[in-house]
Amino acid sequence: DIWIGVFCFALGAVWQAATMDVVPEEAGARTIARLFGISALVTIPSPTIGGWLSDTYSTSSVFIYSGVLVLLSTLVLIFLPIDGKKDV
Repeated sequence: DIWIGVFCFALGAVWQAATMDVVPEEAGARTIARLFGISALVTIPSPTIGGWLSDTYSTSSVFIYSGVLVLLSTLVLIFLPIDGKKDV
């Protein structure tokens, strides 16, 4: 579906804008690099975990696992204190 592609394309800009709002200007590039680097590293084991879940349980378990992770991430972000820009 084209709307999923549009949303995912815009998500990178949202991450960058939100990050730049809460970190000092001189740490912005370093923080963005870490954010995208960690994001890339976390996705490396995803196919293996998804395949194992699918083989061991069912294909729907992959989507349930993914949904639970999204909910947990959302809860962390909701309760994460953000006080604005800090000096590094």
